[in-house]
Amino acid sequence: METNPRNPSAVRTLAEAAALAAIYYLSAVLGLNLAIPPGIATAVWPPSGIAFAVLVLRGNRLWPGIWVASFLVNFPSLLHHSPGAHPFAALAVAFAIASGSALQAVTGASLQKLAIRAANPFERVGHVFLFMGVTVIACMVASTIGSISLRSGGFASAENFAVNWQTWWLGDFTGIVVVTPVILSSYKGFFNHRELNVEKTAAALSFFCGMVLLSAVIFSGKQPLFYPYYLFPIMAWCAFHYGQVGVAWTGLVMAGLSLWFAHLGQGPFAIGNGIPQALLISQGFIAAVNMTGMALAAAVSEIQKAHQALRDAYEERKRLAEELDRSNKELEQFASIASHDLRAPMREIAMFTQLIERKLSQVMGQDEKNYLSFIEKSCVRMNELIDSILEHSRVSQAERVLADVDLNVLVREILSDLEMHIREKKARIHVDELPAVLADRGQMRQLLQNLLTNALKYSKSDVPPYIRVSGAVEDDRLVLYVQDNGIGFDAAEQEKVFQPFRRFTSKAEGTGMGLAICKTIVERHGGKITAESRPNEGSTFIVKMPAQGR
Repeated sequence: METNPRNPSAVRTLAEAAALAAIYYLSAVLGLNLAIPPGIATAVWPPSGIAFAVLVLRGNRLWPGIWVASFLVNFPSLLHHSPGAHPFAALAVAFAIASGSALQAVTGASLQKLAIRAANPFERVGHVFLFMGVTVIACMVASTIGSISLRSGGFASAENFAVNWQTWWLGDFTGIVVVTPVILSSYKGFFNHRELNVEKTAAALSFFCGMVLLSAVIFSGKQPLFYPYYLFPIMAWCAFHYGQVGVAWTGLVMAGLSLWFAHLGQGPFAIGNGIPQALLISQGFIAAVNMTGMALAAAVSEIQKAHQALRDAYEERKRLAEELDRSNKELEQFASIASHDLRAPMREIAMFTQLIERKLSQVMGQDEKNYLSFIEKSCVRMNELIDSILEHSRVSQAERVLADVDLNVLVREILSDLEMHIREKKARIHVDELPAVLADRGQMRQLLQNLLTNALKYSKSDVPPYIRVSGAVEDDRLVLYVQDNGIGFDAAEQEKVFQPFRRFTSKAEGTGMGLAICKTIVERHGGKITAESRPNEGSTFIVKMPAQGR
């Protein structure tokens, strides 16, 4: 986008336009020395690239500088190459050519801002191709206006119209694709002091000198036609190591050397061709090499930015993980201290309650005794809650030790521990053949024990519990089912049952932390636990987690 102030002063605009006119004029004089007969249309036109770049960077307000310089170059050139021409005819044609040059630069700069919306179109591959498309379209402006005005003014014959238009278009196109990248890519931050060092500077200078020598060898003498194609891999190497700035300057050097030797009738493109044709072929080839290099440099830049974004994301995630780990440790320490501080008053309340009951039991009525009993039970429940919170905290923070776990053995151990409870409930428990998994044995035991205890706890009062445990490994994932015929719960509660302190019914014993601990264990193993249930129709808890650990 434009970098100029929104309201530049007239003096500043005039100074910038004058500077642009001077640079345009000097480069135009050089370009006209390479013009094909009759000396108007040239195979390379650096001013077009300069004008395009300056208007992109400084704004279309500088177009008068292009018009003035183009007029001052073309008017005497027309008179020089056509001595018999009427001065007014040369004046009119020069006026038209200058208008075409200014209009072409304005068109190109405006199209780039509209299509790319960036001052430098060489930072993304898509933008490079958009830049080429914009250049193809914009270069038709000056070539069409110029060729028609030359023919109308009698400065070019009808049979040379197509040649003039083609030469004019290619000259402008090559000037833009060779010169504009140098200006736009180097406009900001040509020297990045954070990246410059002696070794890199020496390597860059060595490459540049080697590139000059190699280009001189390829484009001089009578080299075979395939020699210039060696420039493609070299330009690719330059794109990977020196980016868009290196490619742009390398392309400019290649263009200058190929142009110089073609003008002398040397090089692979001059074999079997005249100098004008050699100039056209040479500059077309260099334009292709340069744009290929710029596209590769843009691709490398995008990859580097993506890698940097990944590195930044990784560092940020690492920082957050460390911060979370520190926070969790502080939380665990706080929970431990808080639980100790909470237990002390609970013990004192329970102790003094018992003392009151022993000393005043003879004088207390039944209501007072019930009140004291309620206080004691509340103390016991508070201790259970503290234990549950600490257990949940330990499960969340404990380091997992992965090992092969035979779930069949694990379930048998749990059923042995729950034998008295199972007998009291007169429960029937059916266990299918279960697979072995790679997991933390202690946490898997706690998971299954909580699920089985939960099934026994929420059984129907008038129906003996029936519990079935089944599972299999499917696509390297353990799928485990624990089904019961208990009281069940409403489908709307399926997500809430895994929240801390949630119980199916207020009459049930426990703290409501068992399923929350199950959820934490499964998620720490990279899995997910869900539940399916209907009131009075039992429940099914489904565990899905990697069978080979995570």
